[in-house]
Amino acid sequence: MTHRLLTAAILALATAGGIAAPASAESTIGLRYERPTNYSVEFPVVRADQAGTLAVLRADGTVLGATEVQPGLNADVRVSWPTDEKGRFRAVLTDAAGTVLDERWVRLRF
Repeated sequence: MTHRLLTAAILALATAGGIAAPASAESTIGLRYERPTNYSVEFPVVRADQAGTLAVLRADGTVLGATEVQPGLNADVRVSWPTDEKGRFRAVLTDAAGTVLDERWVRLRF
């Protein structure tokens, strides 16, 4: 009985807007990534429910590089930048309006 009440309470909160849902359940940056050069990172899988942008940012928010993604499954998405970079960066997937759909940390070292 307690389990049913807890489940009902969670469902009520979720439907009433009490629990934040992700901006998009279909837009994701794959868990794996590769570093083909000192000037880029490549994500084998990026799924987008609408056209958008995949950007790589420094911790301070400075954009290193960005590339467009198309709706659906995008394979081998490479983001490049002009200088050799090492460290921990954020990959951010946004829609055309700039809404963040997914993000993850990547560690780049060579």
